[in-house]
Amino acid sequence: MPVASVYYHFWGVLLRPGFEDPEYNNDFASWAKHGLHDQRLAERLGVIDPTDFQDLEQLRREVLDEVEERLDESEFVPWSKPEDQFHFVRSQTVVFDTHRLIEHPRDLPAVVPQLSLGSIFYHVVDARRREPRGSDDFRGWLGQFGDEFAALREQLAGVDPFFTTLAGLRRQLAGIFSQYFQEPARDGEASYARDQATDERLVARGAVQNPARESQIRRGGGGVSYEHDQRANVAPHGRGGFGGAS
Repeated sequence: MPVASVYYHFWGVLLRPGFEDPEYNNDFASWAKHGLHDQRLAERLGVIDPTDFQDLEQLRREVLDEVEERLDESEFVPWSKPEDQFHFVRSQTVVFDTHRLIEHPRDLPAVVPQLSLGSIFYHVVDARRREPRGSDDFRGWLGQFGDEFAALREQLAGVDPFFTTLAGLRRQLAGIFSQYFQEPARDGEASYARDQATDERLVARGAVQNPARESQIRRGGGGVSYEHDQRANVAPHGRGGFGGAS
């Protein structure tokens, strides 16, 4: 089982809208319930939080340990029908520059509510995999201002992006930035958020898919671009920018 598949089956759920299994946040737990009909294994796999592990190898080991422990407890080996077998997949994220830039962190309360869910995924979720310290792109950029926004970085470090939706994560981030800079959400931003939520619900109702058979993240991951360098290597106080993906 390649670690790229582990990443997809835990985090890819966030990018696939749907109400198929709201009680489970990863594909392994969903399959244990629907494919193997093993409620106990599903519950054990469902409470695994990938943010508790330093790397994907440790996360993979945890999944295998839970499965092996359950097999030791069982008198028989569970099986699934051919059409319900688990398909290991991995995704490819295409990143592109949206040319949306901000000059100062005080601009975050206005721009974050308007970011696509793909950008939220890329800047917050995928960034923790890309960055050696496991930090998101917001904290990485704020760190270039020295200790000026240390308190804000600390608040962002306490955000767990796993047991939520991307829309919920976006609202949480917007709330943190608005509270820190003491800027209430504008009417236009609130309207945009309501429209986005409505669109997401409509898409979800018509796009529920079997996670075990998903072949690729179609909605994309979002992107990041900074002046002079897409990989975010900028000088202190550099301008920050956002991107999108498909």
